[in-house]
Amino acid sequence: MASNYRISWDLDTENGVASATVREKDEEGNFQDVDKVDFNAREINETLNSHVYLYGLSKFLQDRCSSTDTGPEKLEAMKEEFQQLRDGQWKKERSGGGGGGGVAGVKPEVEALARIKGVSIPEIQKSLKNYSKEQKEQIFGNEKVQEAAAQIREERKGYSDVDLDDMV
Repeated sequence: MASNYRISWDLDTENGVASATVREKDEEGNFQDVDKVDFNAREINETLNSHVYLYGLSKFLQDRCSSTDTGPEKLEAMKEEFQQLRDGQWKKERSGGGGGGGVAGVKPEVEALARIKGVSIPEIQKSLKNYSKEQKEQIFGNEKVQEAAAQIREERKGYSDVDLDDMV
C-alpha cells in the first residue's frame, strides 16, 4: 500500500539550508504540509565538511543516473552528469520520450543509434546488451554515430525546463 506521505525538499543555497517538509495526501488527493525541518549545512562540524560534500556528490550522481542500468552505461551517464556540473549546469538535460526524442539519462550516442537505425531508444538499449564493452566502444566511436551524437548534444543545449508543478 502506498504511503499518503511525501517529503519535499527546498534548497536555499544562499544560506546553506536544506528544508525537508512532510506532506500528507488528503481525501481529495491534494497534499498538505504536516511538518518542516531546516538543516543548516553551516552547523555541520567543519571536520566533516569534505566527507559530507563528497557523500552528497556520490548520491547526486547515483540519483541522477538511477534510470541507467548498472555497468559501463551507468558510469558513462555519471561522467556526463559530472561534466554538466563542471559546465555550471545544475538541471539534468531532459526532453520528451519516444520517437527519437531525447530521454533523461540516455547517452547522446544511444539516441544517435536510435535515429540512425530508425528504432526506439529502448530497442537500442536492449540490443547493446548483446555486445561486449569493446564492441560498444567501437559502435559508439563509429563516425556516423559520433556525428549524430554531436548534433544531439547541440540540440540538448537548447532544451528548456517544462513546468510540471501541476502534476505534483
